[in-house]
This record gives sequence, structure tokens and C-alpha cells, in this order.
Amino acid sequence: MRGEGYLLAACAIWGLTFPLMKIALQYVDPYLFLFYRFGVATAALLPFAVQRVRRDMVMPGVITGIFLFLGYFFQIVGLRYTLSTNSGLITSLYVVFGPLFSYVLFREKVRGAEYVALGVAFTGVALLSLPGGDVRVGDLITLLCAVSYGVQVALIYRYSRNIDPVGLAFLQIAVVFAFTLAAPFVSSPPLPSTPLITAILYTSLGGTAFALVLQVKGQSALSTPGASTVFTSEAFFAMLFSYAVLGETLSPIGYAGAALILISIVTASAFGRS
Repeated sequence: MRGEGYLLAACAIWGLTFPLMKIALQYVDPYLFLFYRFGVATAALLPFAVQRVRRDMVMPGVITGIFLFLGYFFQIVGLRYTLSTNSGLITSLYVVFGPLFSYVLFREKVRGAEYVALGVAFTGVALLSLPGGDVRVGDLITLLCAVSYGVQVALIYRYSRNIDPVGLAFLQIAVVFAFTLAAPFVSSPPLPSTPLITAILYTSLGGTAFALVLQVKGQSALSTPGASTVFTSEAFFAMLFSYAVLGETLSPIGYAGAALILISIVTASAFGRS
């Protein structure tokens, strides 16, 4: 499977996490949800990662894990105060921040075709975000999530070339889990429910453990602009699953934005390989 395929699969998995997390927040505090999500994900990856983690991976894993935690924290707090669709769309703005931070931090070159693809992707995200009117507090918080993910994407590009994807994914997840260890002491435990358990299992096993491995593996074969353009499909999948699960809809302009995102993915497949 090519790098674009790995990332597209990860984005599809992440798209469903938005409505599931929105439902879960009816039952549990955001911080405590992250504790459950990353605790299960850490346990799930541990048997596969224990022989893969090397000493030289620790620092990259910690650094990327810090920004991954910030991204997830701002995302789930923002999701409490905005629509699932909005959260997915604004989160996907990391496709703009990723190449920016990659250039600023590592002077990664950006091809002309990748600028075009990224511009098409950003236009698509903008069209998706225009309908709906008011800017919610949750939208602004989610923008901080996009910035954090942008740094994480740039760091993954930097580190993924020579590091085992399972080992790096595990270290990131373990770091996020470490940041949530205080949650059981500051949040009230929720009552068990089928929607909550479903959301925890899917987001931890699929949306975290499996999808992060796909992300690291996919980014190892692509430039940051190329990967970031494919990442814009997360907005499309978030919209699709938010409609299927929660009944959220967009205007015709929003659907035009979704079409532009698909076009940008084709451009990324043609020009995004390093």
C-alpha cells in the first residue's frame, strides 16, 4: 500500500471518532475520556511495541507525544462546545499548519504542485466551514488543536524515516496517557453505558493505536505537504460520519468544499511522494 493509502485509511478511521466522541461527552468529562482512550490504546500496543522501542526513540516519542496530547486535549474540550462537523473541519486545518511548521523547523522544501494541492485543500476546508454562521467558543479552542497537530505532523515527518512506526506510535500514545493519569482523581467516574463503552473502544483501538501506526507509516513515504493534503480528507469523513451518526448536514457550498478536498487528494497522490 502506498503512503497515501495508509493516511487515507487513518483519516477514515479518525472521521468516525468525531461523532462518537460527541456522544461520549454526554456521559463523561473530556479529560477522563482521554484517560480511558489512551489507557486502553497504550495497553493494546504494549505487546507489539515492547521489542521495538529503542533508546534513540524516546526523545522523539516524548516531543511528538506532548503535541499529540495538546491536540487531543483541545479537540475534545472544543468538541463539547461545537458541532461534530465543525470540530472535524477546523481540526483539519492542520493541513495548513503542518507544512508551515515543517518549513520553519526543518526547512523542508515545498514543490509548486504541492502548493497547488494544499491551496485546493484549504479552499475546500474553507467552503466546508463557511455555512453555519456564528463562531463558537468551541471552534476557537479547536483551532488550537489544529495548531498542535500541525507541529506533530511536522515532527512525524522529521522522525518517521528511521524509526519503527509501531514503536514511535506507542511512545506518543504512552506520553498522552501519562498526561491524563490525574484524571481519575479530579473527575467523577461515569456510569457504564453502551454508547460510552463503544466510543472508548473504537477511539482507543481504532482511532488511536491502529490509526497512529498508519500515520507514521504513511508519512514515512511522503513529504509533509503531500501528507497534509491527504489529511484534509479527515474533514470529509468527519462530515460524512457526523451526518450518518448524528444527522448533521451541510449546505450546497459545504458539499462543494468536500468535492475540492477529494480533488486535492488526487493531486497529493500524483505529486506528494518524496
